[in-house]
Amino acid sequence: MPEASMLPLKLERPTNGAAEFVPVSFEGHAGMLHRPANTAQTRPTLVLCAPLGRDARCAYRPLFLWANTLARRGFHVLRYDHRGEGDSEALTDETDQWSRWYRGVIEAAAFARGHAPDHALILGGLRIGATLAAAAAHAVDPDGLMLLAPFASGEAWLRELSFAATLQSRESQTDGGLEVDGLRLFAATVDAAKRAEPFASMRGFPSRSTFLAGIGTTDGLAHSLGPDVTTVAFSGY
Repeated sequence: MPEASMLPLKLERPTNGAAEFVPVSFEGHAGMLHRPANTAQTRPTLVLCAPLGRDARCAYRPLFLWANTLARRGFHVLRYDHRGEGDSEALTDETDQWSRWYRGVIEAAAFARGHAPDHALILGGLRIGATLAAAAAHAVDPDGLMLLAPFASGEAWLRELSFAATLQSRESQTDGGLEVDGLRLFAATVDAAKRAEPFASMRGFPSRSTFLAGIGTTDGLAHSLGPDVTTVAFSGY
């Protein structure tokens, strides 16, 4: 496996010197590490799992700005492209992308811990990235979880993608795969995603601080986190 690396190029140093971000690579992934200019600060590191497809394109700039804001406040934030997406290495045809993306979450967490071993680790994600983060929680064993508008299951994600494909009058894939909004899922990926129900096992997850923001009702997902849950309503979520 290729060794993890941090490239020396610093793309930005704000005039107040509060934060910087550097491109990184690990296990075939391309990413960006946002960090405070004063790296002696020991606030937690956040591994942020991006969404996929149209969600990823819409969220790219907001996540970039948010990561920078957190870095200015003393956090380290690792954003990365899933394998086969963005600037990360491609995957061969017919790969089970879901399993590779799941493993990528674990690899990203390992890279983040190696970069800042004395920091607490928060594992987070947006949309299907949040679902992948929840799926990998047992393997990563983070100090906290931050799940933003996750899908309750891989099946729920596939239903939304299939609906979008229907609205766009896209022809069904004869090989059992799915393609919509520039995202191509192979048949093996579809099969693996259908079996993914990360919240079904969350009740057995060791007690951690978890922030869950969901669109619409989240009663089912909140219940899966255990008995000690505080629910707060806010506009749109």
